[in-house]
This record gives sequence, structure tokens and C-alpha cells, in this order.
Amino acid sequence: MINLPECTPIAAYADLSHEDWLALRRQGIGGSDAAACMGMSDYGSPLTVCMEKTGRYTPPDISDKEVIQVGNILESFIRREMVAPFVRDQFGIEVQVMDPTHMYRNIERPWQIINPDGFLNICDRAELSLGADGMKMEPKARTVGLEIKTGSSYQLKNWGGKDGDELPDPYYCQDQHYMAGTGLDEWWTFGLIGNIRVLRIVTRNDEFISRLNAAEADLWEIIQMNDPLYFPLPGGSDADYDALMQERAFSDDTTIDLSGYENDILRYIDLKVEIDDRTDEREKVKQKIIQAMGRSRYGVTDHHRVGLTESGRMSVKII
Repeated sequence: MINLPECTPIAAYADLSHEDWLALRRQGIGGSDAAACMGMSDYGSPLTVCMEKTGRYTPPDISDKEVIQVGNILESFIRREMVAPFVRDQFGIEVQVMDPTHMYRNIERPWQIINPDGFLNICDRAELSLGADGMKMEPKARTVGLEIKTGSSYQLKNWGGKDGDELPDPYYCQDQHYMAGTGLDEWWTFGLIGNIRVLRIVTRNDEFISRLNAAEADLWEIIQMNDPLYFPLPGGSDADYDALMQERAFSDDTTIDLSGYENDILRYIDLKVEIDDRTDEREKVKQKIIQAMGRSRYGVTDHHRVGLTESGRMSVKII
């Protein structure tokens, strides 16, 4: 097990079933949650993070999808056979690739979970040392984190192409989360995208990490309160909509007072007229009303009655 002074191991992967691993992930905020916490993900948001960690939302299980299963199979092969030769060919340096053995948590921020894909010992520099034979150069190794990604060739554009230097936002957030948690200064992301090998070396961004830590800490405090009144407002994304509708699975025929949402209902009606130009904003307002309705089927204000079907179709009538 690698020594990470700012972390403490939670459990060894060899001792965890997939269900155990998922359960531990729910006990904190992991790298795959980082982009959602920062509002930089298409597949999650601050709201979905709160709903998932409090048991109100279960994201779709994609573990049985072919692309996921193939990616899991390829991960160990990439780590074992591809990373070191690629680094040697591209940079002329030797690396020792270390398999991931444990899940970690940050000591200062115990809710900050680290699930690394591995680590690299890199011998790319030397330091003077004084021995019996006098001064001589000794190789000096340093440790960096490793993240492995796979994907189809059409995703290569999100990496800036084969020779680019871009990294999709969720992966950047994940790397910074891991550096925040471990204290390491670099996280190397190796991608097999289609049949193209790419490597992005992400350096520690302390300004970004400061904002990331603050966003995650704020959400974790809300999660510990476990009160939907304090949950973030929906942002209009498909993920927010799916989470809100899943929570309504046990809705009833009660009517709830929506007087405080009169302006939102009026805005929803106005946006319906401008639907071609304002679809995203209208969806955001709709989700805000759904969130306020909880499990009630109907809502009323002094001037409007809102109805919501199980499929998510909203009707608004003037009363």
C-alpha cells in the first residue's frame, strides 16, 4: 500500500464486494461526484449529489452495459501493459506502475473519498548525494496519481484530438479532487480513446481545489442535515429531472399550497410561449415547482392550480 500522508485507508479492494464498494462511496463525496458538485457535469448536479447520498435517488445502473464492462476489463490491461511503454516512448523516462489496493479518505476532510486507478513512481530527475566515493548523482523518484479512461473514437474531440492538451471537465474535476484528498501535485490521466492512446498530465490547481473543497464541504453539510428544504435548487438538467421524478414514485392525490411559487408558475406559462428559445430555463422552473410539490399530485396558489402526472406532464390552470 502506498503511503499518502494526507489520507487514511478505508478498506482494501480485495476485501470489498461491488455492493460494499458502492455502500462506502455513499459515505462520502468521491471523485466521480466532483464535477457534479461544481456544476460542471452533464450527468449530475449539486441536487442529485444530495439526493443520492441521502437515499432519495438511485442513478441508473449501467454496470451491465457492454461499454462499461469492456472498459473495466481493459483497465487492468492498460495499467499493466500500456502506460509504462507509452510514457517511455513519449518522454524517455521510466515509470513504475502500481496497482490500486485501497480506498482512501482525507484525514482533515473525512467525507472526501479517493478511489485511485493506480499510482506511478517516476524516475525523471536526480539529486546530488554524498557517499563514500564523494558526490554523485542519485535517481530521485516521485509519486503521482493515475486515472485510466476508455471511450469510443468520437470522444477524442473532447480531449482536443490525439495531439491536443484538453481533458473533459468531469475528468479534470476528478483529478483535482484526488489531488485535494491525497496532497499529491500531479495526476496523470491515460486514455484509450478508440484505438488512440492519449495522456494528460494534470497539475495541482490550488485555487480550483479551494473552491472544490468549499463546494463539497457545503454539500456534505446539507447531506448530513438530510432535510430537502436545504437541498440545492434544480438546474434544469436531465439528471435533476430524473432525480425529482424518481422521488415522486410514491406520490399521492393530496393538494399542496404553492402560493410562494406564483411567480414561478407565471414564468412557466410565459416560457411555454417562448419554448423554442427558452427550453432550458422553462425546464429549470418546472423542476423547481416539482421539487416544491414533493409527493403531492396537485398544488394551488391564489390564482393557479398545478397538476402533475406520474409521467411528469405538468398542467397549469387559472382559478
